[in-house]
Amino acid sequence: MITDMKDAKIFSPLQLGRTTLKNRIAMAPMSMHYEATNGTVPKQLADIFVRRAEGGAGYVVIDAVTVDHKYWYIGKTTALDKDSLVPQFAAFAKRVSDAGSTLFPQLIHPGPESICALKGITPLGPSVNTNANGAVSRPITIDEIHKVVKQYGQAARRCKDAGIDIIEIHAGIGYMVMRFLSKYSNHRTDEYGGSAENRARFLCEIIDEIHKTCGDDMPILV
Repeated sequence: MITDMKDAKIFSPLQLGRTTLKNRIAMAPMSMHYEATNGTVPKQLADIFVRRAEGGAGYVVIDAVTVDHKYWYIGKTTALDKDSLVPQFAAFAKRVSDAGSTLFPQLIHPGPESICALKGITPLGPSVNTNANGAVSRPITIDEIHKVVKQYGQAARRCKDAGIDIIEIHAGIGYMVMRFLSKYSNHRTDEYGGSAENRARFLCEIIDEIHKTCGDDMPILV
């Protein structure tokens, strides 16, 4: 029985791969709308995470870091889809680390929920899916699936280049990975559709690709 909160497990360190989290308290991913249109991390956005780090959170998760800026998540989107974005992301991660916490980037391809239709680009999905804005996605081809898998691997490699040892894959609430996983939105008849094993193939290939680019000891949250 815990008689003093300072003895609670939540305040104890947690080892994940090469990284030791100072405690098990997290800042969950959430959109701030302080992101930039060019994919960078503005100071106003970084400051929020640094303040949470200073407040004692063991790790903080920056939401929806896109692997392909062409398919926007929201109007302003943090990105790691090109090497030129690594230095500013490294500076951001260092600020969080210097404040006593660990930064987890949450990698995403918005899939059907991308707002790219506002720019005349048809969203991609496992099947024909209608998003929250009424835009209809087209089924992604096998070659495009392989390209997106590679994009996740390269985005994770850029995380590692930025000094980050842990990443998260966004696999929920209507975005690309979740749409593959769900039998309600995945109507494919190829190796990426049908059975639960086939519907999970896209996610498993992403995980395998990240291990190829970052090593088998890269912890991956899903």
